[in-house]
Amino acid sequence: MSHPKDMYFESVTKTFDATVALENFSLTVRSGELLTLLGPSGCGKTTALRIAAGFERPDTGRVLVGAVDITNQPPHLRQMGMVFQSYSLFPHLSVIDNVTFGLRMKRVASQEQRMRGLRMLELVRMEGLTDRLPHQLSGGQQQRVALARALATQPDVLLLDEPLSALDAKVRAEVRDEIRTLTTRLGTTTVFVTHDQEEALGISDRICVMNKGIVEQVGSPTEIYDHPRSSFVADFVGELNRIRLGGVDLVVRPEQVILDNCHTADTGGEIVATSFHGSFMRYQVRLDDGQAVTAIAKHTPGSGMRAGTRVTVKIGDEKHERSV
Repeated sequence: MSHPKDMYFESVTKTFDATVALENFSLTVRSGELLTLLGPSGCGKTTALRIAAGFERPDTGRVLVGAVDITNQPPHLRQMGMVFQSYSLFPHLSVIDNVTFGLRMKRVASQEQRMRGLRMLELVRMEGLTDRLPHQLSGGQQQRVALARALATQPDVLLLDEPLSALDAKVRAEVRDEIRTLTTRLGTTTVFVTHDQEEALGISDRICVMNKGIVEQVGSPTEIYDHPRSSFVADFVGELNRIRLGGVDLVVRPEQVILDNCHTADTGGEIVATSFHGSFMRYQVRLDDGQAVTAIAKHTPGSGMRAGTRVTVKIGDEKHERSV
């Protein structure tokens, strides 16, 4: 495998007609890490990825991999691997031929092509399906093949453009975990694009939260979730309650709200709606003063409360309380 390298976006700006997609965008992707670009549609994350891949050119600024300025290099000269959400497999080629296609384009010896292709298929648990065509595979299997193809060329940087969006929830979680395990094992510098907060929190070494073409915050998943630096990050990553308790304005996560059905003189309310999510319950509560609060509690058999239950509402982890 090639040695992983840092990638740098330096003051990159990109506009499309009158729309600013990226504005003075600067970001370092560290060697060997998996960094996620997270944000709503139109925030510029896919534009940043396409600029890294060479499919778009910045109006100003530059992109470097290691010490090499690749800003004006065409895509085929960049040592990048890319996986799209649509898989983009060649329908007439077998699994092994899809995986080794990039190696053929680079004129790697045929014996080396097959050896590396089989190695990649083994890593993504597809070694027994080498001769199948794409239409004979499930969506999760096709995405594994696309990942193996991107990694077979030993890229300096792996670019993943919402690669899980077409998969169902269970397969999505499985492939996400495999991407995390595989890129860590290989030490591949990876940029992952998604608008799914849960996906970003679960897969990333660091997250870059983007909004309207700018960087709102870069940090580890726990830093982004526990210590958001702007109201946009706090609202976009996870769920928030904005409530006033005991004369203090607070911003708290639903899991920090504790409900007790032994009603006391503390802040009280009534559960107005419940929803079951397997490992946890979500409660919508109307406080006695009319405020609405969402609480999340771990589910154990017999632990759930019904709508209409009177409860006491407390904030459980005071170190996470924040003034509005």
